[in-house]
Amino acid sequence: MFAKTVTFGAVVLLAACAGTGSAKAPVSMDVPPMLSVFPGAEGFTFASGGWRLAWGESDPGAGRLIVSAQGTSGSGDGRLMQGGVRIGVSDDAGAIGNCLTFGLGEGARTLPDREIDGVAFQATANGDAGMSQQLDATSYRAVHNGQCIAIDRYTYASPRPIPEGAPNPEDITHAMDQAIASITIE
Repeated sequence: MFAKTVTFGAVVLLAACAGTGSAKAPVSMDVPPMLSVFPGAEGFTFASGGWRLAWGESDPGAGRLIVSAQGTSGSGDGRLMQGGVRIGVSDDAGAIGNCLTFGLGEGARTLPDREIDGVAFQATANGDAGMSQQLDATSYRAVHNGQCIAIDRYTYASPRPIPEGAPNPEDITHAMDQAIASITIE
């Protein structure tokens, strides 16, 4: 069912954990074949890159990216859509202190809390658009076992060429939901 299981720390992204004092990250996720794993997390027109998505913030603070998985599709209006899931963690005191509030943006809407692998996450929805671009995200945040865990599920649409044979946006959306449903937390 899944193309690969991405359990970070042992081999796959040991570099992401280098210098953190941790050989194993506390989160793993199955990545459906519709998504590809990226070693970094780029920013968007409306939000920062890094280990946690931050609206209008230039620096997400100290932390490490665990996984960024993304897929590309074409939308009905001829725009390129990227959809993905980004997971990051931090044991930095500042990141833990602002874990549930940092980078939410002015238009953030509180959603019902969501349980992921037995851990209660605060959920918020954010979105912004302008200059023919649109970014929408659902962000999940929790402080668990002395770490801030940030999970962001996002879609970004922009007027760029759509790759030949790109899947439907619904397929990417389904793959993102599958990836989040597979998350395990230590």
